[in-house]
Amino acid sequence: MRATPPIIWLALATSLAPALAAQRPRIGVGIAGGTVLGSQLLDHDFATVLDDSELIVAQQFDLDDISVFSAHGEWYVTRHISLRGHAAVGEGRLEITTSGGAGVIANLAHEQAPGDVRIRAFDAGLCLWPWAPMTVGFAPFFTIGVGTFSYDFDAVDLNGFFHADGERSGRALLLGIGADMNVWRSITLRMEAMNHRVDSPLRESDFAVTLGSGASSALKETVSNVRIVIGAHIYFPFADGDAGDEP
Repeated sequence: MRATPPIIWLALATSLAPALAAQRPRIGVGIAGGTVLGSQLLDHDFATVLDDSELIVAQQFDLDDISVFSAHGEWYVTRHISLRGHAAVGEGRLEITTSGGAGVIANLAHEQAPGDVRIRAFDAGLCLWPWAPMTVGFAPFFTIGVGTFSYDFDAVDLNGFFHADGERSGRALLLGIGADMNVWRSITLRMEAMNHRVDSPLRESDFAVTLGSGASSALKETVSNVRIVIGAHIYFPFADGDAGDEP
């Protein structure tokens, strides 16, 4: 059997272009990579003794250098609304910054990274598109959803003062924005900024000292985990469009 010349395949693909343009996407899938911006888990003060004097020490716990990989799928219920499922995994480190009062900062101000932290996120939500996908070259969207967000502490320990181990997960509220920039046919470059709001993963039992009322209250507050990613998204135009529809 003779091989089909490449020029024939090119002509066939070109002839299908108007048909694809006349269809609206029914589903879409994509992958992305990026980072989770530094998330502050706790900022508190506690009293200690230095040279027979009581000293108030400030301490801040942050997630840092979190790299993340994500995958998602979408079902376009209407031209401007889609249902979305999303999963993400990542890994970074817990950074603890300690600083003392005036006159002793040189002795106490320092940063420590006592251990690694892995994160996982699973959520489902709704996307709203002001301009329908594949009708403009740059299509922004807004999303809201719910799911879970987990932290897996790899035996994080700070000289016995602080110790966290194991996985801790909680319900998350997802709010975000994104945009698709058309690259070729149904392939787009997708950029997203999503904020996962979740309860703090730290507990009072993680600390060897008694926390003040302010720190105890802070542990009950929600934490922001802002995920910034860029990746590829592919639309599958399985449904016939209506040339008379507005974008």
